[in-house]
Amino acid sequence: MEAHMALAMAERDAGNLESSLEHFDQVIWSVDDALPTLAARGHRLEVYFRLGMTDKAFDDIAVLMPHAPRHLWILPWCARLVFSYARTSDASIGKAIRFWESYLRVAPKDSNAQEERIKCLAYAKMHGQPVLINFAQYEAQVAACIVEDSSVDAAHLWDRVGHWAQIDGDWETAERYYRKAYDLEPDRYGYCLGTALNFLKRFVESLPILLEQATKHQPDALSWFQVAIAREGTRDIEGCKVAYRRALELDPDYAAAMFNLGGILWNSGDKHGAIAVWSKALGQFPNDPLAERLRREFSPLFDGFDDDDGVTELRAES
Repeated sequence: MEAHMALAMAERDAGNLESSLEHFDQVIWSVDDALPTLAARGHRLEVYFRLGMTDKAFDDIAVLMPHAPRHLWILPWCARLVFSYARTSDASIGKAIRFWESYLRVAPKDSNAQEERIKCLAYAKMHGQPVLINFAQYEAQVAACIVEDSSVDAAHLWDRVGHWAQIDGDWETAERYYRKAYDLEPDRYGYCLGTALNFLKRFVESLPILLEQATKHQPDALSWFQVAIAREGTRDIEGCKVAYRRALELDPDYAAAMFNLGGILWNSGDKHGAIAVWSKALGQFPNDPLAERLRREFSPLFDGFDDDDGVTELRAES
């Protein structure tokens, strides 16, 4: 048994996780002794997490938890592993929430566990997993957590509240909580606030926030896409085109940016430019919902033009 345990630990540390499991199993199933069996399960559940076998990891946690009052290493060990691995997949998030609820019944004053449970609830909500509380209950729990412990990441938690409201379709409430996060950490949380302002058609407010994100803090295609929307809303059509093109430079597979660029070109009178962009988009993203809409509403543009209008060339290019 001791040899299997030593080999299991050595194989785990060397990254040979499947071999490590085999040796841990030898300890668990071959020894009628609680202490080494519990220890082997504790180490084995870490291997399960590392292999992405979250169901089996939580099975071992379920076996260990009743022994936690007599073996003080169990609760913090399980908490560390759940914290490290469980909030990374849809498959494990529900069990992680139940773990933290069980943990907090034993250690109700642990603010780190309270914060992690709140983050797990937000993860579940944002990934379409079932949650058993509503927005008002979630917001109240976040507010209580922030009041009780000044060391928690308040900006991040307010941002999670904003996302919860956004998923519920309440953009005004989402904007209010995104602003709370932004007021605390503008470098990290300007994108969500700017996006909410765009959705609420408050483009004059959103544009400077989004420009700062796109040029400094989050210079990616998503930020430039939102800049384009804000510039269109403020009637800066040329700036809108530039922003969409910048988004496509950063992400050539950004379908919405390509279709929207074609729309802006069309609406500003550049018909041939619009057809060129849309033809490329149809070739690159034939199954995108926007492609289906384009074929339905603008099909004559791609079926009825003669060679003088450049259709032959455009189709070859696409």
